[in-house]
This record gives sequence, C-alpha cells and structure tokens, in this order.
Amino acid sequence: MRKLILFIFLSISSHACCGICTRGDSILSGVMPTISVDNLFTYSTVATPFVEVLAGTPLTFNGPVLVHGTAITELNSSTFLLTKPGHYLATFVGYNLSISADGVEFRLNGVSQGLPIEGSPLVLNQILNVTTVPTTLQVVTAGIGLIFKTGTAATLSIVLLNSP
Repeated sequence: MRKLILFIFLSISSHACCGICTRGDSILSGVMPTISVDNLFTYSTVATPFVEVLAGTPLTFNGPVLVHGTAITELNSSTFLLTKPGHYLATFVGYNLSISADGVEFRLNGVSQGLPIEGSPLVLNQILNVTTVPTTLQVVTAGIGLIFKTGTAATLSIVLLNSP
C-alpha cells in the first residue's frame, strides 16, 4: 500500500517520469490503471529579507506555474480558477519570520474557508468543496500580516480529488 501511495504521489507531484510511463510500456502497464489528476503547483520567492504582506492581502506567487489538466488555472499571480465542481485539496506552506498573531486562510470567491492557520512555518492543508464553477481561490493573510524569509517563501499545491 505504501508503494502505491508513493507512486501516485510522485506521479501527481513531479510529472518528471522516467519516460517509460509516458510511452505506456512500463512494468506496471496493464497492472495499474492510468491515473490522470488535475493539479497545479507554484511557489513564491523573496529576494530581500523582511518582505511584509499586510493583513487581508492575497499572497502572490512569482514562481512558474506547473499545471496538469484543465480544472485548475492561474488567473493572475494571486488568483487561481477552479473550473470543475468537486473536492479540491489545497496545500500552502509559508516560511515566515514571526509566530505572532499572523496567519493565512483560503478564500473561495472572496469567502473565508474555515479558520486561519497561524505559526511558523505556516502549513495549511484543506479540502475545499466547490459546488459552483467557475470559482476563484486565493491564499489571504489574516491577523496582523506576515513577514517572509528570504529565498523560497511559500508554496501552493491544488489537486482535484474528485468531480461528479
């Protein structure tokens, strides 16, 4: 079971297959069904220390956007479009400097989805139920705002888990 989960995770997250799987002649051909999961991954980097993001501000992601499928697209650097109804797994990891009353939350069409997460690093992992499409998704600061570390400041991954 662990090998299957690892295989699925690597297939979803990297898309950097050895080339055999894409030709269909892998040793798993005929044993494992083809898995096609709509997903998006991006990240944000900070060149200078102490980049502050004020409360209520959508976070921007300046890294390249890796997309598989058509259910999830980038509208701009802070807004992502979900075009199929269903359940999505959204994962955000932010490397902030402080652990005070700051945090982040997911917003669908501008509406908060649960309580904001606080701490350092910030890790927000949430299943989002999308019933109306298209729907926008943003990661928004909560509390007093955030100060990010230099380097890779944040990552965002969105996966469509199921669609009716």
